[in-house]
Amino acid sequence: MNLVEFAEMIRQGIRIIYYVEQNGRYACSFDSLAEVLNDNMLTSTYGDGKTAVEAMDNYAYRISGELLVFNASSTNRMEYRVPQLRKM
Repeated sequence: MNLVEFAEMIRQGIRIIYYVEQNGRYACSFDSLAEVLNDNMLTSTYGDGKTAVEAMDNYAYRISGELLVFNASSTNRMEYRVPQLRKM
């Protein structure tokens, strides 16, 4: 399963941002605020790269095997254990 397939499974969109003023760097994350729960602490993470696909692969690498929490402080909180994601 890759990042796009995982996003479809959990019904989340993927956001890719292109930073013109940062040597054309791309960043990738989910549309909704997704944080990684690690040692009872929530931390934000994103993927980055020189291309959109590289940023997506980097994000997949960073969240693989982690517990993702969406909307942590609301009644709509959702948690997903991310499987080992493969490259695009």
